Amino acid sequence: MTYNEKIISMNNDLLDHQHKELFEISKKLSLMNQRHVGTKELKIVLRELLIMINRHFSDEEAFM
Repeated sequence: MTYNEKIISMNNDLLDHQHKELFEISKKLSLMNQRHVGTKELKIVLRELLIMINRHFSDEEAFM
């Protein structure tokens, strides 16, 4: 999955940046999974993803 700003853009710099970050974290998780990284390392990145998702949804709700 690749980030395509033209398709995903909400015309809001903050939300667009967050979308890009979410894609980057997801890509990182996918690569880690392919390399069979340990559970401890995966949990760190999953925690990062959950924090970002919560922040993003909160910001997106405020924008809507």
